[in-house]
Amino acid sequence: MVSIIHDPALSGRRGIFRDRAEAGVVCAELMQEHEDLVSNALCGAIPSGGVAVAGPIARRLGLPFTLLVARKVQVPGNTEFGMGAVAWDGRVILDRPLIAALSLDPPEVEEAVRRARASVEERLVSFFGSKRMPEVRGRRVLVVDDGLAGGSTALVVVAALRAAGAVPIVVVVPTGHDRTVILVAEAADAVVCANIRSGDRFAVAEAYRHWRDLEEPEVLALLRELEDEGIF
Repeated sequence: MVSIIHDPALSGRRGIFRDRAEAGVVCAELMQEHEDLVSNALCGAIPSGGVAVAGPIARRLGLPFTLLVARKVQVPGNTEFGMGAVAWDGRVILDRPLIAALSLDPPEVEEAVRRARASVEERLVSFFGSKRMPEVRGRRVLVVDDGLAGGSTALVVVAALRAAGAVPIVVVVPTGHDRTVILVAEAADAVVCANIRSGDRFAVAEAYRHWRDLEEPEVLALLRELEDEGIF
């Protein structure tokens, strides 16, 4: 059975979160009503944007924090448009229908995957440093990001966690497209999405009043705060 938890009062609305930090607080409050989803969980953030959402969640719910490093496979010439994703364990998910629709040649796709893999390796070194990802076998894991648009990144992370033995896996996002939320819920054990929207056009950023990409130094600063608090 597909399990989706949302806030009906927030459905279909735009500009409801001030920023990612407030969105994380809203998600944490929503999850507090579902103790079975968060008990003894590991709070995992997909960087970059997911770190700013997951920090408040980990603090509010008293959970340990880690990173779930993955990167979009970017469409050539469009850094915002993803045609798949790569996870920290090297696995790849590609949107084959989209690739066919864009008439991309295999060498173009292979180069985009290579770049995504290289970015994942760089982030593992930069963000984890000497740390190691904790053991997840048999453990409840929250997969936190700042939104679900196409869903490839969340799906590849869920697949990597499945392979590592994590159970159950709960994807937590402040906002998401209704079709993508259902798609991800079918792969995970549950999805918590405060703000679900529909329509042919969807942008994660439209759920936020203040939105910008997080640069690496900002992510590192957030991670240092979590480390100082003994959470990361």
